[in-house]
Amino acid sequence: MEKQDLIELREALSKLNNEERKQRDLYQKALHNIDIEKGPIIEGPPIGYASIDKPNLGYYDNEAILGEIPQATMYEYLEKIFNTTPNSYCLEYYGTKIRKKKFLKIVDELSKKYSKMGIGKWDIVSMISVTTPELIYTIYALNKIGAIINLIDPRLSADNLKEKCMESKLIVSLDIVEPKLKNILRNDQKVIYYPISESFSPIVKKIYNSKNPAPKINSANAISWSEFMKIPTNDVVLPKIEQSEDDVAILESTSGTTGPSKLAMLTNKGANSVAWQYEHSGIPHTPGSVFLNIMPAFLSYGVIAGIHMPLTLGFKTVIIPKRELKDMGKYISKYKPQAYLDIPNGYTALKNSPEIINSSKDHDLSFNLFNSNIKIKCRKRKDLSFISSPGVGGDHLSQELEEATNKFLKEHNNNHHIAKGYGMTELSSAAIVNVSEACNSIGSVGVAFPKTKIKVVNPETGEEVMYNEEGELYISSPALFKGYYKNEEATNKEIVLDENGEKWIKTGDYFTVAPNGELFFKGRKKMMFVRPDGHNNHPLEMTELVLNHPAVKDAFTVGIQSPYDIQGKYPKVSIVLKDEYKGQEEQIQKELEDLCMSNFSQRDVPYYYNFRDEIPYTPGGKIDFISLEKEGTDNTRKAQILIEEKGDTESINKPYQRKKTIR
Repeated sequence: MEKQDLIELREALSKLNNEERKQRDLYQKALHNIDIEKGPIIEGPPIGYASIDKPNLGYYDNEAILGEIPQATMYEYLEKIFNTTPNSYCLEYYGTKIRKKKFLKIVDELSKKYSKMGIGKWDIVSMISVTTPELIYTIYALNKIGAIINLIDPRLSADNLKEKCMESKLIVSLDIVEPKLKNILRNDQKVIYYPISESFSPIVKKIYNSKNPAPKINSANAISWSEFMKIPTNDVVLPKIEQSEDDVAILESTSGTTGPSKLAMLTNKGANSVAWQYEHSGIPHTPGSVFLNIMPAFLSYGVIAGIHMPLTLGFKTVIIPKRELKDMGKYISKYKPQAYLDIPNGYTALKNSPEIINSSKDHDLSFNLFNSNIKIKCRKRKDLSFISSPGVGGDHLSQELEEATNKFLKEHNNNHHIAKGYGMTELSSAAIVNVSEACNSIGSVGVAFPKTKIKVVNPETGEEVMYNEEGELYISSPALFKGYYKNEEATNKEIVLDENGEKWIKTGDYFTVAPNGELFFKGRKKMMFVRPDGHNNHPLEMTELVLNHPAVKDAFTVGIQSPYDIQGKYPKVSIVLKDEYKGQEEQIQKELEDLCMSNFSQRDVPYYYNFRDEIPYTPGGKIDFISLEKEGTDNTRKAQILIEEKGDTESINKPYQRKKTIR
């Protein structure tokens, strides 16, 4: 299609009204006619641009395309759903089970108590906590009265907490944070402290509190949760307020992995649209199904996809406030969840979990064959068939770990594959998911939600590229945030308007999109770097190849400043070896250098090798590549190619003769 024709087509599409847009979407769905067993069968004349062809629609039913995202607040949406089955359970927390009608009663009571403390529309309440029932109740209680909750990581330093709570009218916090808070509060700031055991069952609470005495609170402007709950509300009549789906409901800090953290303003519409689109995206859910909540609420992934979504879909959500990776097998074995969302590291932990491995049993299998009695040793592995939606997100999942996890699930009587996705805080957590096995290819993150549009853009020209061409991913979604709190400059850098006035967010990630709508992650824009000779390096490709070596447990590649040049970077790969290979670093490095030189040109291979005990991660579970960059060449071993190029023999690793020819 000629450029001018494309411009005119986009303009014509932008002028469609809502009904016309829906009818066109049905037409696009028919064009891509998804056969779930075989994948997409393209029968029509798509023009090669994902934002126009919308190949993702082929995976959804008509209801997902014709339906409307609820025009309601988060509380209103949840209340309507809960009132349909009021007696079923919605939460479980260390021996305590909460029914939906009790949940709504508690939320109503808390909304009155917060109102009596002077909290109203647009007021900000900071909650410094891991995920607990009190946090979940407070989210919806504040939403009911139009207030905004600011969710904060309790592990932050006192200075960071002071900054993030600066404009909060009220603070609700775990009691263990009190030593950091007591000296940084404004005189007019009130604090409600509560223990993590507040909603434990009586027996569990008694045992826990005997081993973990509550800290003494010595602050004049603080009250305990029990005192807060005694505030009388008989005289409280909640004021009638006008609320909108576009109102800000939640403040979430961005991950900060690519720069300073910012506060993203998430709306009612954003939260509800993610939940609604998940419901139409194939996640199996029946009344009473168990969802295991292990992601903290101070991540958008945790609060929207881990709390609001499963509650509105009817799951009983089991809360794990402080997940320990080593205990993943214990959680799975005890609660038998049908669905849960985790970071990639969580699946590594599950595969190595003693509870899963040690529960497998050896037994003899006997049978008669041609009048001969045959006996063979068999190993019966723990049955994990109850998991119907093992989800992963929050960071890139390597192909090696994806294949290993799928194999692990199959070995444990589970025919489901790990369900990947993609999103960001600014998109209220999620925008792309694996709807079915037809869009769950190894390495892909799935397809866009039914109400979400994507396009891959050439970063130099700003124009959309065609299928299978690499560029920066732009997303247009009803879940798009309202902007960064009091940071219009940063907002304008991330959100762009196209020529027809449609809003898109620049993800900062490089992708390709296949004709069937599947998206494949290629690397983060801010992690790509330029060598001193002007050549662009894609660190993800190096990392994926290194992870294929049988000795490598974990790896990550970053660019570090060249010590030989005024500007430009060289690739450094940080490696964690499996236990049985530790002490063989020199030999492993030789093998890795040969592996890389056999697959890439010499300008696309690691120049430095850093063997370490573990890869650093941020509190949100993402690889902390900034710290790896800052380490520079500390504790690294130079690659032979670097020694040969620079004539630099001062290296802790001995030079050796390369076995394979450099391409």
